[in-house]
Amino acid sequence: MRAVGEHRRNKLRTRVEAKRARKRSNNKYPFLDLDFVDEEPLGLRERILYGLGAMGCVVLAIIGAIFPVLPAIPFWILAVICLSHSFPGFGRFVRESRLYKWLIAKLNEPEKKARRPVMRRAEKDSIMTRVSVAVLVLIAANLGISHLVAVPRLVKWAVGALASVVWVASWFCLYLYVREPEATIRPGR
Repeated sequence: MRAVGEHRRNKLRTRVEAKRARKRSNNKYPFLDLDFVDEEPLGLRERILYGLGAMGCVVLAIIGAIFPVLPAIPFWILAVICLSHSFPGFGRFVRESRLYKWLIAKLNEPEKKARRPVMRRAEKDSIMTRVSVAVLVLIAANLGISHLVAVPRLVKWAVGALASVVWVASWFCLYLYVREPEATIRPGR
């Protein structure tokens, strides 16, 4: 009788700890969280259905590994989740593994914002001037060579289009993507 009471207390303690951990982690992927496995025992019918679902997912994952049209990884994940429902011991084993803990920690960590490069306005203007001069030289060389040698019209247009695309792409990159440093106020000046 004492062992049953101890088992219930441990089970309740596990549920409470799992709920606290979920609240702390702000779980973005709750379907990968296997802490719910021990919360409610399933009947035999549900466990059999989850087992059949796991077998179906394994078959689909194997087919996905053979044929590149069908992705395999989501079916492996679903198979592990179904097996965790079907066999609570397996769910505890997976939940206690280092790989699972690492995966959940990686998925729930906040995303790091990519820092865009910083450049002063004078540097941007200097680079854009060089790019503009290079594009103008390319276009002038294209026109000069086409007057001296018979160059197909398609080649002339392709060179002109390439030069234009390079100029527009460099302008967008410098003035829209690269950010300028933020102004700082220095005290005492």
